[in-house]
Amino acid sequence: MAPLKATCPVGDGLDFGQQTFQLDLTLQNTTAQEMNVTITDLGGLPRPLVYGPATNPATQLREWLPLSASLTLSVPPNGTTVLPLGIQRSQIVSGSYSTVLAVGDGNGTLLRVPVTAQSSNLLQAGLWVGDITVNGVAETYNDATNATPTAAPFVMRAILHVTPGGTTRFLREVIEMLQGAVMTTNATGWATVVQPAQKVLLTDKSLLSQFTGVTLRDKTPVGRRISTAGFDFDPPGGTNFLTMTGTFGISNTVSVSITLTPQTPTNPFLHRYHPDHSTNAAYTVTRQIQFTFTPTDPSGQTPTDYGLNEIGGTYRETLTGLHRNPLVVSGTFHLAHATTVPFLNVNQ
Repeated sequence: MAPLKATCPVGDGLDFGQQTFQLDLTLQNTTAQEMNVTITDLGGLPRPLVYGPATNPATQLREWLPLSASLTLSVPPNGTTVLPLGIQRSQIVSGSYSTVLAVGDGNGTLLRVPVTAQSSNLLQAGLWVGDITVNGVAETYNDATNATPTAAPFVMRAILHVTPGGTTRFLREVIEMLQGAVMTTNATGWATVVQPAQKVLLTDKSLLSQFTGVTLRDKTPVGRRISTAGFDFDPPGGTNFLTMTGTFGISNTVSVSITLTPQTPTNPFLHRYHPDHSTNAAYTVTRQIQFTFTPTDPSGQTPTDYGLNEIGGTYRETLTGLHRNPLVVSGTFHLAHATTVPFLNVNQ
């Protein structure tokens, strides 16, 4: 009955839950005069709510902008204004977030809209695929530890997998296949599904024959293969992955060490026909790799699902064995959540 109405998609509040990234708050003006409506966030810092997409005055790009303590919008006479609101879960410091938005017209109408959201920390399991952009290399003759900018970037693909328990694996290759449904016959003689068909991620090629493909090629089911040419290692037991140390997630770091022995085919010192570069003479090369996740996207974008379906940060690698001094390279990385399959090779 008030001249100003605030409507939520469901119920009388904005509940983003664990997976919703955007909800619209509809403001309705029931008078014949234009109305200025102020939305005030009554909660304290941090404020993970964003609005938009809007034009950033600094960059002139359409992007999500932080919802400051208050925002004023114009609502036309007898009309509506829709305010798209998003939640940046990377800014949620605990498992859940809640606040209250005060919506007022400055003429006596004051509405309160509760807002709730859940953190994405428990939803990061699955396969993450993306690019590393190397744009810094240390000068060993000058400063062997601090990387200086390069003339042009170098891009490598990165593949990581996170289990529900938080274990992070570094992959050089993975194949997506399909595990068929498990059927049974119930007491009445009808066929029922015990376990529906589901996708699996395989790094052990010896398991391929147990599954079917997820896509068709020349009318034949085949798997979807994802690999990287920038990283090679001797996989323990044919698993094609290395277990990383650290915790996957915003403001955390995961690390892994890759050793190229004299017997590794991609060892840069190994030459099949040159006696000075045989498996007995080649040097061992070690790559210490570090991914540090940042609270915001290193590309400068503001996706609302950052930390859940997208994540990025800084990359640093130290190579030993190529030079008398360790070689340090640095850059940034950006990963996308390719699939939520929680395990490798069915149960690993």
